[in-house]
Amino acid sequence: MFQNSPTAGTPKHPMLAGDRLLTLAGLALIAGSVNAAVPTLINLGVMPGGTYSRGAQVNANGTVVTGVGDLNTDELFGVRAFRWTASTGMQSLGVPTGLTSTAGNSISTTGNAVAGNASNRLFRWTSTGGVQNLGLLPGGTVGLATGISGDGSIVVGYSNGSSGTYEACRWTSAGGIVSLGTLPGGAAGGSAAHGISSDGSRIVGSSAWTGSGARACLWIGSGAPINLGTHTGGTKSFAMAISANNGVVVGDGDTSLGDRIFRWTSPGGMQNLGTPSGSTDSYARGTNYDGKVIAGRALVAFVTYRACLWTTQIGMVDLNTYLASLGVNMTGWTLTEAWGVSADGSAVSGTGEYLGAQRAFLVTGLPCPSTATIINDPISTATCEGSPSWVDLSIDIDAPGAVTYQWMVESQAGTGAYTEVTGPFFADPVTGLQFEVAGWNGPDLSISSLSLGTSNKDIRFHAVVTNPCGSTTSSDAVLSVGGPGCTACPADYNADGTPDVLDFLDFLDDFGTCEGQPTPCGSTSNADFNHDTVIDVLDFLDFLDAFGTGCD
Repeated sequence: MFQNSPTAGTPKHPMLAGDRLLTLAGLALIAGSVNAAVPTLINLGVMPGGTYSRGAQVNANGTVVTGVGDLNTDELFGVRAFRWTASTGMQSLGVPTGLTSTAGNSISTTGNAVAGNASNRLFRWTSTGGVQNLGLLPGGTVGLATGISGDGSIVVGYSNGSSGTYEACRWTSAGGIVSLGTLPGGAAGGSAAHGISSDGSRIVGSSAWTGSGARACLWIGSGAPINLGTHTGGTKSFAMAISANNGVVVGDGDTSLGDRIFRWTSPGGMQNLGTPSGSTDSYARGTNYDGKVIAGRALVAFVTYRACLWTTQIGMVDLNTYLASLGVNMTGWTLTEAWGVSADGSAVSGTGEYLGAQRAFLVTGLPCPSTATIINDPISTATCEGSPSWVDLSIDIDAPGAVTYQWMVESQAGTGAYTEVTGPFFADPVTGLQFEVAGWNGPDLSISSLSLGTSNKDIRFHAVVTNPCGSTTSSDAVLSVGGPGCTACPADYNADGTPDVLDFLDFLDDFGTCEGQPTPCGSTSNADFNHDTVIDVLDFLDFLDAFGTGCD
């Protein structure tokens, strides 16, 4: 019924009739580390006595899937939301008291909360509280939850109200269900929310507006919706999901050639991602942590769909063809819709036909582009040879998926050859470089009691950060060893054995060149006299004090 509604704010997608809003009429019609060389396609099966299952979202680490399937306990109303894990299999989430059916379509970060439809009402399930009827807007009769925040505390969707028009809505335990409103001029046409960011601060959906056709829109906080526009020449668009880092909105809209998935960013606007070869239209369902992987489906013939996948690495592909090209055995399978994407993009969930029966699926071990992003590189610093004080090098990253760290050192200067740093003691048998070390497999590396051996006094370090999509290497940080403040006589700035006016002049020259700069400044500057990584007036004062004291 819903796809034929003239309501501009409600997407006219086939999936909204049968896939996400299970009306009674719809019920009667419904009868997996670093990437492995070959991804794994998992048949999630059915619930006990069931005949079919449909997969929706997967949680952040790609291990928990939700969706809908039937039960043998009640042939007419035996439709239940499920939660699947490898250890438990497919388990029914039950129904709220007084209702007859549930269907899951959204899942929290950990997989311990699910949202969806319960007899045409918004519902939520949590591992601690079970199923919960969230209700409808005042005066409403039909609604659907379409998204859940990362911690499971906020649910979004749409519901009709006393006017009969569908309205985008948000549920919280404190405030219940509230309307999110529409774009200017869109009240009569209504709106719908389809997704929410992990932190709950942003909601995406569609709304009627002052012109014709629906518009993809974005709600930020409690503000009014923002019109995201359409494809060039398009008349309508629908935002379906937003990346967990809030940076990318995905959805679809029409073009002169048919419907096309889009990827929208604030600086870049709406990007048309096209369709897989052999298809006429494409529709978005979900995206990963940073919007570099998008799942959906593509129309290949009248009401015949194939699951599709877009990534920044490979572009838009038919998931069936792509998996086969990676060596996956697709015998018996036709994947019809990809819906959920893990945070790193290495796992995708959805629905397919296996030997003629509808089955939820999960693919793990996919190549993925969402490697770690280095937010702050390690900062070069200095130490004295043999000093027992700890010197720290640190990095800050943004990365989906499980992350490992490995610090590396170039102990033979200028070779470009780096060796893994391990602890609690590091020693290079060639150069004799050695030091105590902590945190070599974390974001913060600490070094003390360093001995150069034959190594150059400037030792280069960097960190390699690895997640299931691959590795990212930070910029180098230089640990300068020795220099002023490290000799028995700090006043002997040029280390010629005699503290005199030449030391004073050499310091003034370096300080004048590098004041206000981080270290290292230049190839020979030692003006960071107090070794605090910044060359400033404190270094000048400390040198004056040392020079005035002289040498004993």
